[in-house]
Amino acid sequence: MVDTLLEEFEATLRTSGNWNATVEVYLTDNNSGFANTTFERTFADEMVGNTLLWVVPAWRKIVLGIDNATPPISNDGAGADFTVHFNVGENSDNAGLLRHEMMHGLGAVNSIPNFRMTETGESSGLAPGTRIRASRYDLQLVDLDGNSLLADYSATDSTFAVQNYRIETTLSEWMDGSGGVFFRGVLADGDALDMPCQTFPISMSEGSIGLNEPADLMSAAVHPTWDSLGQPDYAFFRAMGYRVVQPQP
Repeated sequence: MVDTLLEEFEATLRTSGNWNATVEVYLTDNNSGFANTTFERTFADEMVGNTLLWVVPAWRKIVLGIDNATPPISNDGAGADFTVHFNVGENSDNAGLLRHEMMHGLGAVNSIPNFRMTETGESSGLAPGTRIRASRYDLQLVDLDGNSLLADYSATDSTFAVQNYRIETTLSEWMDGSGGVFFRGVLADGDALDMPCQTFPISMSEGSIGLNEPADLMSAAVHPTWDSLGQPDYAFFRAMGYRVVQPQP
């Protein structure tokens, strides 16, 4: 199952120039009943054009052609571009969960705060006018009107300004699956595919948007194929600057 899924990623992604890239993934079985992804070097500061962004190691290799300075991956995971903590005993047939974690390792991670909302409709977490550092992923986040959450980059301190944005205004609207924040993917014809970020309860009286969890891309209940790459994955890759070879229908 693991080999098959990794081969599918390999057949889909191409480097953005005349170089080859090897993404080193370390797979562990030290979680119980779930999986997550960690980065040995977390984010790397990288100039992308004239903008300093936080990017993941695999993205640096594939898109920019910049290798890391660590030695090849060892048996204890040192040198890996990212680590997937995956309980093989409980998830040995769950290729979808591994695909989900691979998407994190390839860049589905945000660096800006998550939204929160109380029962009385008070929202917080990302105040307009705030200046913040951004990940490559953050640049694809848009509001209900399709406007980017971030703009006005300053080279002085490498920050973006949070723009005025429009989101849903009640907790019930947040809990129906979309709070009004979307990841803007790119379809094969160049059109946008706006994928709503999932909402989930923090407590009995609060809701939160997980900005790094577009439902179409990451949810077993919404992703069209789950166990293999599908349209949301390809749209995500294109939006992030990857070159994609998509199977013909």
